[in-house]
Amino acid sequence: MLVGFFVLAFIFTTLPKSKNPLPELSTALIASLFAGGGVIALFCTLGVYV
Repeated sequence: MLVGFFVLAFIFTTLPKSKNPLPELSTALIASLFAGGGVIALFCTLGVYV
């Protein structure tokens, strides 16, 4: 999941600026979900239960 976050963050930074913010918003939201899930999965793997 964290790899997916980094890929989407790269895509977000390379998106061309447009008047329609939907592609940027959807990419940012999905990247945020991946980052949150990845951090929780990492903590659970290490034995830190949140």
